[in-house]
Amino acid sequence: MTIKEIKEMQGDLPVLDLDVKVVSVGKRKTGEGEFGEWSFQDMQVKDSSGEIWVKCQNKDDLSSLRAKYITLSCYKSDRRGWIGLTTLDDEYNDKITRKLKMTKTGLITIPEDQPELKEEETKEISNRGYWDEKLELDKQRHQQELGKQIRICRQNALTNAVAACFGKAVTITEILELADTFATWTFSGTNPMKDNKEKEMF
Repeated sequence: MTIKEIKEMQGDLPVLDLDVKVVSVGKRKTGEGEFGEWSFQDMQVKDSSGEIWVKCQNKDDLSSLRAKYITLSCYKSDRRGWIGLTTLDDEYNDKITRKLKMTKTGLITIPEDQPELKEEETKEISNRGYWDEKLELDKQRHQQELGKQIRICRQNALTNAVAACFGKAVTITEILELADTFATWTFSGTNPMKDNKEKEMF
């Protein structure tokens, strides 16, 4: 089976086997939930017909597979049939992208006769590992800074709401609602005083 054929299949169908080369591997994300530990990791693969992303769930770290030739395949269950590797229609921002979904039961086979890596491929693997870590750190810093700005914005909005309600017969709930409105105006960049929206609330 080829990637081109997979993209023409319907969603949620088993893919028996696929011979590919690994283009890139994302950072492995882990956690623990109601049913125990979990992990997610994305892997981009290609063959002569195209490229596709594989969303891997509850697999060991796949970072060592970069630039390797591998075979992805299903597992034959006596009770459930072919499981572990299926087509996936991933929807994000109203856009559907065909991907593959590999669960814990999916199989990854690494042939022993791997071709030798070219020098540029070795450098690419090293660089990708560096940039994966850097992007993750930058993302964490951005989220921390955004969280800090949101807290400051809400605190300022509450202070302004209390000042605006001073001397008026309003409830705590109304003050909090006004603070939420002030915060929304701040994030949207609108000027509440220009439109007299503050006055309309009272």
